[in-house]
Amino acid sequence: MKAAREILVKAREISHEIRTLQKDLRILSTLRWDSDFEAKYFGQKGAPTLESVRFNYKSREPAFKLPAKLKSLQALQARVAEELADSPDLQFIFNGILRDLANVAKLISKVGTEEFGLLSQDLWGSPRQRLSPSGPTILSVAERFGRNLNRVSDSETEKMFPKVLNSEGLASLLRSRLQDSHLIERVRVIVTDQMTADAAAGSDYVKIRKDAIFSIKDVDVLLYHEVYTHIVTGLNGRNQRYAKWLAFDSPRCSSTQEGMAVFLELLSGKTYPRRQKRIIDRIQLLGMIEAGEKPSQMYDWLKEMGYSHADALSLIMRAFRGSNPESKRPFTKDVSYIKGLIECFNFIHLNLIHNRYDYIHALYCGKMNVKEVPHIVNLIEQGVVESPRWIPPEFLDLDSLAGWFSSVIAISDIRDVELQTVYRTTLHPKPTAST
Repeated sequence: MKAAREILVKAREISHEIRTLQKDLRILSTLRWDSDFEAKYFGQKGAPTLESVRFNYKSREPAFKLPAKLKSLQALQARVAEELADSPDLQFIFNGILRDLANVAKLISKVGTEEFGLLSQDLWGSPRQRLSPSGPTILSVAERFGRNLNRVSDSETEKMFPKVLNSEGLASLLRSRLQDSHLIERVRVIVTDQMTADAAAGSDYVKIRKDAIFSIKDVDVLLYHEVYTHIVTGLNGRNQRYAKWLAFDSPRCSSTQEGMAVFLELLSGKTYPRRQKRIIDRIQLLGMIEAGEKPSQMYDWLKEMGYSHADALSLIMRAFRGSNPESKRPFTKDVSYIKGLIECFNFIHLNLIHNRYDYIHALYCGKMNVKEVPHIVNLIEQGVVESPRWIPPEFLDLDSLAGWFSSVIAISDIRDVELQTVYRTTLHPKPTAST
């Protein structure tokens, strides 16, 4: 049944009000160290100390007053209850967004304190959070991934795909990929010297650092992770006539967004061991902080894992940003990658089994959490939400995806110990340089 005109208008109006309230809730810019402190940190010759990661956030006032922000969010929540009483689907989604934004406002106001870490856990979870009531923790899954990745050498990848591509070369190849996927008119590729990361994506652009060097594999990683997930869901969200909230990101979306992005990298075969390992190691570092390990211990572990001095410092800085270093309560957003991958893998598989292909495509309508998908599908039927205009090629043919899932899960159920014993006789390891 189609929604009444009044519901459509209210959905759009409340979306705009949410966007207005969200504009000054800037998490990552709040957590960023200033340039002088960062330069001093990266100037260290050896392992970092607790003192070297203790950034003084006290002088960094939020751009809003917490009581006023919470009052405005509560007032909008009351409006949702009153004006959308006939739409439980919109109520579920808007109430989730408003709760999320209230916690984000509190998080920003408590940056540099122990309470910051507790709020972070409420928003994104913790490495020690269980994926189901009796299931494994996020950290134990990350450790399992790590053990498997440590068995695989990526030295061959480095030989076959060396980092020889400059920023303009990467930008040119990425634009070519966008041309092939008919997104060239929608997504800008910008080369700039005004950033510290090698590359980053925004709502409709990919920025590339001017002096960075890449491998050819980085082109497809950017295409599948940043463009086909983060940017495409944003484009589909902005393309909505009434459901404008689907263009807005918030922590409740993180696990689904990052999980879909990592899954798409795996499904398309565009990822590689070192990239996977870096994602896994970020989560293990958060687990080390919660266990009370010091920056110097984390540094030693990263060096053992083969990281350079600069990369080790960068990962440790990322793990401690925003928190009180002695609180054992870090900024836990990075757990979203594994948490989301497991959630999305199981969500997609379950819906393929039950022929709910519409649930899978609904994920691309915009920014959402998998738990919102049934409500989104209802809203599509009611005309409140429009079906996604852009969907990655791997998700267009869901029959093939169902076959892929069936094969992967069947093979993973086969214990490989005896099989590996049989095939070990055919294994002739490559000689090392010393043999």
